[in-house]
Amino acid sequence: MKSQKRAWIYAGLSHPGGKLLARPVAEHPSVLRQGSRLLLVADEGAYRLASPLEHLCRDSAVLFALYRIRSDQDEAKLEKQLAKVVTDFRPWVALMSYETLTPARWAAVLRLTGARLAWILPLDVEQARRMRGRLHRVRIPSFHSELLDLRRGPDAKGLSVEGYAGWAGALWGWLR
Repeated sequence: MKSQKRAWIYAGLSHPGGKLLARPVAEHPSVLRQGSRLLLVADEGAYRLASPLEHLCRDSAVLFALYRIRSDQDEAKLEKQLAKVVTDFRPWVALMSYETLTPARWAAVLRLTGARLAWILPLDVEQARRMRGRLHRVRIPSFHSELLDLRRGPDAKGLSVEGYAGWAGALWGWLR
């Protein structure tokens, strides 16, 4: 009962009044089941999804790991470190949210481990449009974050705590 309440609350934060404001794509990477593993590979804009996603995973007995990418990381070193994380953690689903990683290359790396890959599109509509085209060519499912109406922080650029919780709830619903 606890996990159902938390998932509903997180999803409800992105859909005020219970009204669906945006509909992420129907295509999704898999269904997360008890005992499966979820890896979030997140850039500066999405790493704050980790906390609410980790709570949702814990409530559903799904193992969770975060690999946070920093913008100043060397790309060759990043790829080597990320390949090691994927090999060691062996995720069932890997969620990526980094625009400069090559989707086709990561799809190939993850297929070797048996993991499924999905991309979290950026909240910015223009960035999401560019990324969507790259993902469509290599047939990687994507979560359309740019379609969500999420609560913003005081600077009106970043999300509030409620915004990140709502984003995680909508993403969790898409994965389930």
